[in-house]
Amino acid sequence: MSVTRVLVTVAAAGFLALLPTGATALKIASADGHTPLVCDIYAEGPDAEALDGRIPEEAFQNIDADARPLLGQVDCTWREAEGGVYWEHTVHALHPVAVAGSYGLALVIVAASWLTRPRPWAPS
Repeated sequence: MSVTRVLVTVAAAGFLALLPTGATALKIASADGHTPLVCDIYAEGPDAEALDGRIPEEAFQNIDADARPLLGQVDCTWREAEGGVYWEHTVHALHPVAVAGSYGLALVIVAASWLTRPRPWAPS
């Protein structure tokens, strides 16, 4: 394969494969670079039943946030002072269908490039 063909394939497929990671990074950056703030700003917080008498300001002090850039999401967990979980929510930086589509399209581009490569040894 020619160098140009390889570079174009890598650029196109690489962009699509990095799209979920980039979207997650932008979502975290929009929350001043702090992953727990993503939960504070974008997540659907605990409802009245989950708060169970807690003061809302107190409820937002113990938030665990786990960024999953390859899936384009941030998992948020609200914990009690003792460590028990009372609320969970996932913030999607990119819709799950878009994540699957970007990876699928990247694979299609690579497969198409491989299958349509010039074969100098093939009979004409």
